[in-house]
Parts: sequence; structure tokens; C-alpha cells
Amino acid sequence: MAPRGNFLKISLRTKVLVPVLAVMVLLLAVTVLIVNQRFHSQMEANSKRELDATKMRFQHEQIILQQSLIERFNSLAREPHYVSAFRTLDAPTIRTELRQIFENELLAGEGIIFIYFAPQTETDTGSHSPFIMPVEQLGNALNITAGCSAVSRLAESGDSATDTVRIGDKLCNVVAIPIKNSTQDQIIGTLNFGKEMSWNVAQELSIGTGARCALLSGNRVIATTLPGNQYAGRGTRGAFP
Repeated sequence: MAPRGNFLKISLRTKVLVPVLAVMVLLLAVTVLIVNQRFHSQMEANSKRELDATKMRFQHEQIILQQSLIERFNSLAREPHYVSAFRTLDAPTIRTELRQIFENELLAGEGIIFIYFAPQTETDTGSHSPFIMPVEQLGNALNITAGCSAVSRLAESGDSATDTVRIGDKLCNVVAIPIKNSTQDQIIGTLNFGKEMSWNVAQELSIGTGARCALLSGNRVIATTLPGNQYAGRGTRGAFP
């Protein structure tokens, strides 16, 4: 009888302990699951807040950069010997002046890749060829005129305007300056400057936002400050893998 009694005791313990252990394991698993979900939710919330804050800082730095471009080229476009040439509405004179602006002001060293004068549609300049300098960019005329069309329309309201657009395979900050006639009562066209957003610009934005950044044009990396990246600091382009 003793062995049978011991067996009954063991069986009773098993019947009691197994459900208890199962409940404990289940409670532990549920606790881990809940903690894990809350941890991931908190991480996602923190990441979203950080991304939103970085986005705001990036936009703020971009506004500062564009404002500096407006100040730089507003004063340049108001130079009497430059603006008088645009007021002639003479095609050869305008092209000559654009070339002189680009060369005399050493704009290539500032990252300016093109200057484009967009006359008002109702203004007859005697030529349908776009006014673009340097001449190497004439082959990219369709992309330049299309990329500058929106910001030019904004500037035709009377105030300088900026935009960030894709010009061909490049990402550019474009500044449009309205050019008025001699009596200052009519806008005869807009003078557009295109500054390529290269690695130097990416570095400025990265410093201002306190975060690494990458500038994209379509699906291509234009410039990035990410460490160890093959494009960092080189101003070269590469496709995403």
C-alpha cells in the first residue's frame, strides 16, 4: 500500500504543480511580450520625435541657406551695369551680360552651375533661344527652363523667390530675381541662378541639424555626410544598391 500511496502523492503534486508552472510560464511570456511591445512602441515614438525634430532643423537650415542666396544675388542683379543690359531686351546684349556676370563674379567657384534669364512671355526679345550661361549648359536648356518655371512665376509677383529642384541629374537651389523696367512699374523678366547642392551643402546642412544627411536626386545619391560612405566628401554620385 505504501508504494501506491506514494504514487498517489506524486501524481497529486504533479497535477497541482504542472498547471501552476504553466500559468507562471504563461504569465512570464505575456509579461515579456507586453514589455517588448511597449519598448518597441517607445523606441518608435522616440525615433519619430527625433526625425521630426531633425526635419524641422533641416528645413530651417535650408531656409537660411536659400535666404543667403537671395541676399547674395539680389545685390548682384541690382548692379546698374548689369540690369541696364537686361532692360535693352536685346538678345546679343543679354547673352554678353550673362557671360560677363558668370565670369567676372567667379560664380563657378560658388557652386553656381547656370544663370538663366527668363523674359516675360509677352516681351519680344527677337529670339526664342533661351538665355543660359555658361554655354555648356545650353544642351541642358530644357531641364533648366522646366526646373526654373515655377520659381520664375513666383518671382514675377515682384519678390525674389527660391526653390529646390532637380535639374537633369543634379539637385539645385534656384534663386529667381525679378528684373523691372527703368520706371520700376513692370517686370520684364526674371534672372535665375542655379546652385548645385553638392557635398559642401550637405556638410553645411549636417552641421546645422546636428545629424548626418544624404541628398538624393531621383534614386541617386548626390552627396552625403554619412561616415564610411564611398560618396562622402567626394561630390560623386552613385545609385542605391
